[in-house]
Amino acid sequence: MAFSAETKVFTDKGWKSIADISGKDRVLVRNFLGDAEFRQPFYLKKKEYDGEIVNFGSKYWAVSVTPEHQIVYDGEREPTLAQDVTVDRHRLLFRKFRYTREDKAKEILILKNGDSHRYVSISDEDWYTVVAFAVTKGYISKDKNPRLKFFVNMDNLLPLVDVLDRWGISWTSRNVDGNIALTVNRDNNLARKLKVFLGARARRDMRLPKKMLYSSSQGLMKHFLGTVTTLTAKPSQKRPKQLIFTSYNTKLIESLRLMCMLVGYGFSSSRNVNGEHVAYILPTTVSPWSVRFIEKKTYSGYIYEIGLFEGLVYVTEKSLPVWMSPK
Repeated sequence: MAFSAETKVFTDKGWKSIADISGKDRVLVRNFLGDAEFRQPFYLKKKEYDGEIVNFGSKYWAVSVTPEHQIVYDGEREPTLAQDVTVDRHRLLFRKFRYTREDKAKEILILKNGDSHRYVSISDEDWYTVVAFAVTKGYISKDKNPRLKFFVNMDNLLPLVDVLDRWGISWTSRNVDGNIALTVNRDNNLARKLKVFLGARARRDMRLPKKMLYSSSQGLMKHFLGTVTTLTAKPSQKRPKQLIFTSYNTKLIESLRLMCMLVGYGFSSSRNVNGEHVAYILPTTVSPWSVRFIEKKTYSGYIYEIGLFEGLVYVTEKSLPVWMSPK
């Protein structure tokens, strides 16, 4: 009862080949209530195998397991063996989940007024709004006391100034070629906090930290993606429901890919003639989880088993990830 070597598992370090998972890795585990958290397996087993293996899925996803692998399907309490899978009857569990250990700590902003300081608690949603503006429209100067600027279209300015006003941060603006150049004053630590949080001053080098990707609720991730796409994306002419987002920042594109996967959005990317990454985001939940094909074939190589007391693991072999029994 195990996975083939082609399987990738979602860990607290991102996707890893099942063959590369170590004892220090934690894998994302979903219980039958829909809660999910990263857990450390109590064993990882690798063994040689020469026999039949079952490959099944649809054009959107596929997995390969031994015939005795237990699989829990949507609407069924008891698991079904892989060898008993039936086309069009069985439907895998949706990839929806909620984290049970969401980080509830709020960001704290320091506002300065001469020698006195005022501390402001920032809500997660407000913080994600400003982070979205920073990675798409922001600029942090190189000064010792860095200055924070945003170059924003007038139509998209309101969410940012609403947050800044709520925090009590003053700002100035001027018109530059039809866009607004908004500058945040230096009497606060917002620019420095964003630089530390995003790991860089320049937008081309910013990346989303692991705690934002792996410890945020789906609601917060959808809010962040919605803000990013509203600021920068444009509808695709060939595919009206898709949004196109371009960036030179490879790390940001990969972060968006991961976020889209976690919230259930469609995502694909390519490069244009200018060398930019072009991301295509489909902001609707895709749920093509019915089994459309089954192949039984001979397999010779290593198979892998993940030891967990209960729950399902997040795996992928082809395209979309699915929830599967760990053994």
